[in-house]
Amino acid sequence: MSPKTAAQVSAFESPAEAPFYLTDALASTRPPRSLKYGDTFVVLDSRGDIPALPGGSAGLFHQDTRYLSRLELLINDHPPLLLGSNLRDDNSAFFVDLTNRDLIADQHIVLEKDTMHILRTILLWRDTAYQRFGIRSYSDRAVDLRVSILFANDFADLFEVRGSRREHRGTASAKLRGRDQVLLIYQGRRRRGRSAGSAVAALRMCSLTKRHQSAPSSGGSS
Repeated sequence: MSPKTAAQVSAFESPAEAPFYLTDALASTRPPRSLKYGDTFVVLDSRGDIPALPGGSAGLFHQDTRYLSRLELLINDHPPLLLGSNLRDDNSAFFVDLTNRDLIADQHIVLEKDTMHILRTILLWRDTAYQRFGIRSYSDRAVDLRVSILFANDFADLFEVRGSRREHRGTASAKLRGRDQVLLIYQGRRRRGRSAGSAVAALRMCSLTKRHQSAPSSGGSS
């Protein structure tokens, strides 16, 4: 998938077409993407991430409350490169094509750029956000791949997201449930004559950090 250019000056071969990808600077200037289903909507960047930016408006929202303020994909501790993305006309699903950067360890490239293709699919359905990852290797050897997802929440309402400051906020906490779930919990402050509000977001994955050893490519996907 990653062509190698000849180093000899005497070579007169036509250059192979280089793979196209968007740099972080270009990707960050692209307009955000959004999905909506009922009372739930999500605002993402062009990679499908919810970036952790101060004052950012991205996030996963339900009934005007932000349940996720960060959701970022890392490949071996580095953000992947964007190849392209496509939003369905009805805003029901978002498809993102990604690839890996040059990954370096001990001053050596251990995984060349464009070796892995990652198809990220994001959709909303009945108050739940789903993500699916399809990973394909174009390497001629086994690849040790570590896929991580970073997440955080603030349970901010739309007014806070737009810049308003709340005088008093409740308390947030997180709890592990089994091996594949995290509960993000917000308990509002009790006010005079009013009961305290609360909110819970359940995050479920096959693994929060998954190590994937990909065999040499044989035309299939993993």
